[in-house]
Amino acid sequence: MEGLFSALSFRFCGANLCVCTQARPAVRARVCVWQTGRQHGRTTDGLAGDGVLLYADKGGGNVEERAMRTTRIALLSLAAAVLVPLAACSGTKEAGREQKGSPMGKVAKSDEEWRKQLTPEQYEVLRQKGTERAFTGKYWNHKGKGVYRCAGCGAELFVSEDKFDSGCGWPSYTRPVAEERLAKSADTSHGMVRTEVTCSRCGGHLGHVFDDGPKPTGLRYCINSAALEFEEKKDK
Repeated sequence: MEGLFSALSFRFCGANLCVCTQARPAVRARVCVWQTGRQHGRTTDGLAGDGVLLYADKGGGNVEERAMRTTRIALLSLAAAVLVPLAACSGTKEAGREQKGSPMGKVAKSDEEWRKQLTPEQYEVLRQKGTERAFTGKYWNHKGKGVYRCAGCGAELFVSEDKFDSGCGWPSYTRPVAEERLAKSADTSHGMVRTEVTCSRCGGHLGHVFDDGPKPTGLRYCINSAALEFEEKKDK
């Protein structure tokens, strides 16, 4: 914390031995917030120039003992006042980075609401787990640059950079925008064992994922065009 505060100073406040510090305004503000409500601590401007009262010792003992005890407590108090807010800010930034790829709040609608919002084909795929016929969807051979969103809730699911031609007749991707955007579950329908992929935000059925894709993931997300809406990337 070099440069944040200068030497500590002592003085008697009545019967109490007080320790103060000269500190930059931002540090003084943090100390004031930290000390609010402490049993023996209080803050002031003018007690030691423009310093901050860190601790007022009410215990017994000679001056040297009280000074050492007061100094330890004051330094711990100042360290907490300066470092804890900084750590909290750092944690917030890190959390922001982790949440960047996460879906927005969950979307829950009644079956009637979904029927009104979606086209018959979208409803069949997203809400009834249907599958469009191969080579018939609007995105199976789509070459545009941009983002593929869930047709039900608009969550970003895939980007064009991860799309590839698998020859299967459905849009195929090597990975989603973020793993949290998709939910996976076992699907044993039609006498097959597959891994179903749904939208984490609204629960809409998207398709299936297979382990026969290209590098770097080795996965093939086989998705119904009806479950997607494409948003073209705009040139800046």
